[in-house]
Amino acid sequence: MFSQESLTLEKTAALPAVSEINHDLLVAEIDRLWEGQYPEIPWLNRPLFIWVPETGPADCFFLAFDHDFEGAVITVFVPRVDQPGDFAPLAPENYHVAYDGRLRQCTITITKAMANRVSALGFAKANSHTASAVSCYRRAESGAWELIYSSHERALQLVAKIYALTRNHGGGGLAMPAERVVCALSHLLTRRPDLAAFELDRHRPRPEGAPAFGPLLDRFQLSYSGHGFKRTFKFWSEQEKQAYLSFAERIVVSLRDLSAHVTLAGGVVLGIHRDGALIDWDDDIDLFIAFEQHSCPDLAHALDRVEKHLRARGFKVEGSFFSHRWIRQNGHQTLDVFVGLIEADGNVAFYPSRRRGLDRATMFPPAARAIHGVTLPFPADCEDYLRFSYGPNFRSPDRDFNDPWDMTEFADIAGKRALPIQRTRGEQKREAGQ
Repeated sequence: MFSQESLTLEKTAALPAVSEINHDLLVAEIDRLWEGQYPEIPWLNRPLFIWVPETGPADCFFLAFDHDFEGAVITVFVPRVDQPGDFAPLAPENYHVAYDGRLRQCTITITKAMANRVSALGFAKANSHTASAVSCYRRAESGAWELIYSSHERALQLVAKIYALTRNHGGGGLAMPAERVVCALSHLLTRRPDLAAFELDRHRPRPEGAPAFGPLLDRFQLSYSGHGFKRTFKFWSEQEKQAYLSFAERIVVSLRDLSAHVTLAGGVVLGIHRDGALIDWDDDIDLFIAFEQHSCPDLAHALDRVEKHLRARGFKVEGSFFSHRWIRQNGHQTLDVFVGLIEADGNVAFYPSRRRGLDRATMFPPAARAIHGVTLPFPADCEDYLRFSYGPNFRSPDRDFNDPWDMTEFADIAGKRALPIQRTRGEQKREAGQ
C-alpha cells in the first residue's frame, strides 16, 4: 500500500549560488527533486498513482493516452477503514474499465455506492519501452469534466524546477556544459528526443560534464549516441537481445543466397571482440554483404539485388541511403544491411569507412562466433578490421566516434539512383562540419 504523504509535493529548497557548476552535486539535487516529487515522470514501467481531489463524489473517470494501452492493469483505491491515512484496492465488482484502443482512451465507471469513496487511481504497465503521456478527467455530479492529472503539465513543472536548480548552481546563469545537457533533459521530458539530440549534437566534443547526467538520462531508458537518443542495448533484456540476434541470423541465411561474403560489421563486432558484449550505447546491428565487382558493377546494383531478394522473402526494406537499407520483419527493430564491392585488386569498398585499405582477406571468408546463444559471421580478422574501421586505439571506448561518411571517395562506383539519396545523421554532421 501507499500513503498520500509519500506523493505530497514539497517546496524546492533554494541552493546557494556557486561560481562553477559541480555537476555531481547538481545531478544529485535534480535526482532528489525528481524522485521525491515527480517519480512517475517519464512514465515507463513504474506504477502511476493519480490522486482524486476531495471535492465531491465522482462516478466516472476518462483517460487519454498517446499509446495503445489495452491490457494495462488499472486499480481503483479507497481509504482503509482500519488504517486511517492508508489505502486499499476497491473490489473489481465496484467498477468497470472500458478501453477504446483505436482512440487510445479509457473510461472507468464507479458504482454509485462507491462514487464518494474513490481516493486514487493506480496504473501499471509492463514491458513498455516508450514513455507515455496521460491525461485524466473525472466527471462531477454536475456532469462537467474536470482535469485532475496531466503528465505533460507535470513534466513542464519538473523542467522549470530543474532550470531553477541549475541557475542556482551556476550563480544565476546557465553555463556550459550544464546548459546543453539541461536543455536536452527538458526536451526529453516534453517528449521531443530529436530536439534533445540536437542540443548535444551542436556541441562537439561531448560536454565535459555530460557523463555526470547519465543516471538522469537512464530514467528514460535512452542513451545518446551517433544515432541520437535511442533505447540502447544497455536497457535490453536478454530475451530481447536473443530475439534481435536471431532476426539477424535469418537475414544472414537469406543473404547467403546472393553472396557468400556476408558478415557482421560496425559496433557489434567492436563490442563482442573488445568487450565480449554488445556496446551499452549502441542500438542496432550492421550486416555487410559484398559482391564481386565483375558480377555487380556498382553500389546501386548491389542495393537493388538486396532489396528485391529480401522483399521476396517477406522482409520489409526501408530507406534510400547511399549504401545501406533498413530491414524489418514482423515488427522487429530495424537492422542495417550495408552493401559493398570486392574490387579487382582485392580491396573491399565498404562505405561509410575509407575507400582504400580494407583487404579481402581481412573480411572473408567470415568466421562464425556465438553471441547470446546465436551463431553469426564475423570478419575473418577482427583485429585488422577494427584497426581499419576505428583506428589503432579501438580498444579504448569512444562514444563520439564517427565514420568518415565521405561519399565522394565512392562516386565512381555509386551507380545511378532512382530516388534521392537519404542522408544519415553522420552525413548530415559531416556536411555541417561537425
